[in-house]
Amino acid sequence: MNDNSTHAESPSVDGGIGETDTGTVLRTAFEIDETDAVVVTIVTSVATIMDEAVDDMPPLYDTIDTEAVTELLAHGRHGRNSTIISFFYHGCQVTISSRGDLVVAAPT
Repeated sequence: MNDNSTHAESPSVDGGIGETDTGTVLRTAFEIDETDAVVVTIVTSVATIMDEAVDDMPPLYDTIDTEAVTELLAHGRHGRNSTIISFFYHGCQVTISSRGDLVVAAPT
């Protein structure tokens, strides 16, 4: 992980929005079972932290291969080690893990 994602995971905000020394962070949990569930959770979380309507968000598939993300997370879920994927979407850093954790850090 890079330095920004380390800071994004440092606050203890569970299932909500919190402030850190690096900005606003949203933490939530999700089910990895379907691509749609992962996509909806990411887009909804970014819309929430950016205070925008979900319908106004750009398509996530323009940023990342959503099927590949779901497959990687599902594969990591069944292994000994968890899989962590981090990328930028709509100006936010998104970090998602095969444990079902999602952290969204808003731009500062």
